[in-house]
Amino acid sequence: MTVRELVEVSGLGMSTTRRLVKTLVTCGYLVVERNGSVRAGPRLLHLGARAQSGVNFVDVAKEHLRKLSEATGMPSFLGERDKDHSVHLYRASGTQRVMVNTPVGTRRRLSETSLGKALLLDDTEAEWDRLWADATATGASGWKDEMRQARARGVVVHISPAPDHIRAIAAPIRNASKGI
Repeated sequence: MTVRELVEVSGLGMSTTRRLVKTLVTCGYLVVERNGSVRAGPRLLHLGARAQSGVNFVDVAKEHLRKLSEATGMPSFLGERDKDHSVHLYRASGTQRVMVNTPVGTRRRLSETSLGKALLLDDTEAEWDRLWADATATGASGWKDEMRQARARGVVVHISPAPDHIRAIAAPIRNASKGI
């Protein structure tokens, strides 16, 4: 942003904004580019990285997942990617009669679950092909169109194969740099 844009966004006066920017540049929190715009400096980037590494996403997500399960009656899960698998990190139980029993620590192939597919939305189609190689060999079809639609929506809608036909919805959680 330029200093003028900072003035507009912050509501501060031009002289106050310039003094603050000068101080933040001197301390290494901002850098002024040749075109006059300012961006995060090394000290601010270091602070951001330290803050991000100290965040326990399971603790942050627990209350949200509990409320989601209460509102829908469905279980809700938090997971992360571990190479070609998803790992379930947290599970909030639902109240429905038929329960999906996926305990914390469960590892599943990314292509098998809504959670896994949500973790793949930013991957290339070549990576999808690699991960679905076994599934297509056993007759699965239409998965690539479903993934393209999920990518466009930002949400995965998944129906497991017969005889269960379990329905699930998953969405990725993105960090500040918009990565999953």
